[in-house]
Amino acid sequence: MDNKHVVEISDLNKSYGMGAGRLSVLKNIDLKINQSEICSIVGPSGAGKSTLLNCIGCLDSFNSGSLKIHGKELSNMTIEDLSGFRNKKLGFIFQMHNLLPEFSALENVMMPMLISRVSGKSARLRAREIIAEFGLSERINHKPGELSGGECQRIAVARAIVNQPSIILADEPTGSLDSENSSNLIDILFRLGKQMNTTIIIVTHDKTIAEKTERIISLKDGKIIEDSAVIG
Repeated sequence: MDNKHVVEISDLNKSYGMGAGRLSVLKNIDLKINQSEICSIVGPSGAGKSTLLNCIGCLDSFNSGSLKIHGKELSNMTIEDLSGFRNKKLGFIFQMHNLLPEFSALENVMMPMLISRVSGKSARLRAREIIAEFGLSERINHKPGELSGGECQRIAVARAIVNQPSIILADEPTGSLDSENSSNLIDILFRLGKQMNTTIIIVTHDKTIAEKTERIISLKDGKIIEDSAVIG
């Protein structure tokens, strides 16, 4: 394996159902993504964008083909192995922040580190540092219900990157935000990603966000129809 490639996908196919009702969602996907690369996946609704992201994130299985992350073939891993792999190597950001409502902003950001058995003291210090990057130090003790939508999403992004994952997978992370909050959030995410040498793969309908990435992968009807570098 070329050490630059953190994601290697070959002839990947994904479908739902059987027989006449079988629906092919991903068709013969071939894709390689490098370490620290920032990529966007774009295309119309139903193109297979989120399904591809979920396959890369070990959240969904695939029917045939090969999908390797850091040289590890995902189809050969047990459910337990995949769970540990996700926690150590991957960070997830979704359109809805999915914060735990009973915990404070600080506790939500600490959670991935505590699951990784980082000490409470170290997790608290690291979480405070990351939250400060998002300008929310004064809000760390507030619960999600006491935060604005933009603040909740910034905390969700902080949670995704606090463990310094090698890959961050973001599915429409700014879909519920206004343009100003959206732009600010993406700028911080991409800056921190570069600092940590993290690969970022983002599904988006927002052309402005896609154009901020280094590479745009276009899907249509479950196939990659274009894969090009962004000239900026």
